[in-house]
Parts: sequence; C-alpha cells; structure tokens
Amino acid sequence: YKQFPLTLVMKNHSNTRQYLLFFALVIIGVIAILVWQSVAKQKGASLSADARFVNLTPREAYALLQERKRDADFVILDIRTPAEFQSARLAGAVNLDYYAPNFRAEMAKLAKDKTYFVYCRTGNRSSNTLRLMRDLNFRQVYHLTRGIVGWTQEKLPVAP
Repeated sequence: YKQFPLTLVMKNHSNTRQYLLFFALVIIGVIAILVWQSVAKQKGASLSADARFVNLTPREAYALLQERKRDADFVILDIRTPAEFQSARLAGAVNLDYYAPNFRAEMAKLAKDKTYFVYCRTGNRSSNTLRLMRDLNFRQVYHLTRGIVGWTQEKLPVAP
C-alpha cells in the first residue's frame, strides 16, 4: 500500500474545491439568467402580448368587426385627421384626431369599460394610441396593425 506525499493530496483537494466552486458559479449564473429572462418577459411584454391589447391583421379585424357589429359596447375609433376620415373610413367608425391638441384629454373621457377597435392610416399613430390607452386603463383594445392602407390593400370594404 503506497502513501502519497501530503503536498500532492492537498494540491488535488485544492483543485477539486476550485472545480466545485466553478461549477457552483456556473449553476448560479444559469439560474440568474433564467430568472432575469422571466422577469424581462413579464415587465417588457409588448402590447400584443397583453391580453387586453390585441394586434390584428386586416382579415382578422374584418372578422372581428363582422362579429361585433351589433355590439353597443364595441367602438370603432379612427384616429386620423378629419380630412383622412372623410376620404374613406370603416363603417360605423368614430373620428378622434390624433393630432388635435386635446387628443389625450378626449381619450381620457372615453368609457374605459367598452371595447375599442383602433386604427389610423398605417398603424403608427394607433400604436402610440395603444400605449396611451394602456396608461389610461382601458379594458380591451384591438388594433389594426397596418391601418386602413393595409385594409384597402386586402380589398376589404370601406365607407365613403
């Protein structure tokens, strides 16, 4: 039975401890990354991930409008300028000018418990409006992602 010198045993023990420490740090790092990703997903969720705010393609929006057209608590909100609104709009839409100085105040006056379908020309102004509606605690909002431009490209009906 051969005995190892004490310095060799202590060196191997030191290496084992270093490997265990390295392994523990890697595990802690992986757990930290997974927790960070989970928190980031919850905090930084996009509007479309929030169940109260739903992005729709023109075809999906058309189906929704057909389904809800007789619903008094469903409001189609066109946030383009009055001139844009007059040129073509979705049937039953109400106009509220995004560029009006009192736009935020007018939005704040709307009933929060109704369901809104919001659109603009291409989806830019309405995307910003979705953030405002979230801040104002609206209950349910649908958004036409490509605006009335995308709607007409799909050859869907508009009111003159």
